[in-house]
Amino acid sequence: MGAQRLEDVRKMRGAPLLLLQTYCVLLSLCAGSIAHADQNVVSTGASHPECSSAFEALPIDENGNPVEKNSDGENKPPPTIEGHFSYHREKYIKYDEKCLKDWDNLAEDTKNFLRPRLGVIFLASDNTRFEDTPYCSVFRIRQTIVVTARHCETESDLGFVNSYAVFMDNPHDNIRFMERIGQIGDVYSSSDLTDYVIWKTSDDKKHDAVFNSSDIRRVFLDNQAIAIVAFSIAAWYVDDNRKKENWLNYIRFSRVNASKIWRLEEVKKIHGNTNTNDECLYHRAPTFSGMSGAPIVGLRIVRSGEKELFIIGIHLRNGTAVRLEGDECGDVPTFNVGIKIPEAIAERLTEQ
Repeated sequence: MGAQRLEDVRKMRGAPLLLLQTYCVLLSLCAGSIAHADQNVVSTGASHPECSSAFEALPIDENGNPVEKNSDGENKPPPTIEGHFSYHREKYIKYDEKCLKDWDNLAEDTKNFLRPRLGVIFLASDNTRFEDTPYCSVFRIRQTIVVTARHCETESDLGFVNSYAVFMDNPHDNIRFMERIGQIGDVYSSSDLTDYVIWKTSDDKKHDAVFNSSDIRRVFLDNQAIAIVAFSIAAWYVDDNRKKENWLNYIRFSRVNASKIWRLEEVKKIHGNTNTNDECLYHRAPTFSGMSGAPIVGLRIVRSGEKELFIIGIHLRNGTAVRLEGDECGDVPTFNVGIKIPEAIAERLTEQ
């Protein structure tokens, strides 16, 4: 992509343009961006009492973009993502420790639900990148059908040609993207509500899980409790000994009290006359770069006392909307934004 086109995309998505060594990677497009769990410290809950202070100490601007300071004390983009995380390692480590938990802290039933479904997208190394680079999340809805955010596909001019996915159940198998199912349209003029894509993959292994239509729900409770479990770019880059084969070590989630879906009237009360849409999902679960495309998982305790888990949406971005048009979910800086599972995806689970 040319410099101007890259800049236009950066402005369109409202997230940082990050340079990875000599190759320009649009992690901004594939990032949920860092987002505050809540404006109220109490909402961080007993599991994360110091999350708010750790977040406030991060070297980011009001939109969640990583920044450095120039000689005049003004914000500027970091020249490289590696350098930024290395220089500010302690702050990001503290945020990771105070706001997030790793995979081992998940309940077994949650692990069992996510293991065949949750994955990460990597950009393969070449003569300009010395390591495979993670940049987005992805999830299965059937054995060979996956879903992610549409903007993740535009990480480079090659789309997913030079990318592959890895999944929790077979973490060392590189799964290729084979065929896009349906054409969503040009991402450079796309909207929040069309920011998803369905792909058929090269996965030929039989999975233990049965992918049922009940796995996905478009109707759920008010104040629905959620979990966003996904890959954290920050946890990856602050580890000098990171290796692709150990990518499971960088899966994160949060137990903040604000991990729920907020009602539209609550969002409007806070942010006034901004765009809102009942297809949008507004939440305050802490997220980080790499989590775009992750499933938004609903949790519900049924009368028997058992936990139900189901996918209600796709995590897309932080709440700052900077496009002139197409941000149907609005400019809601104190929230993160996702969308309900589109009908086109739900229909795939009913096909034989």
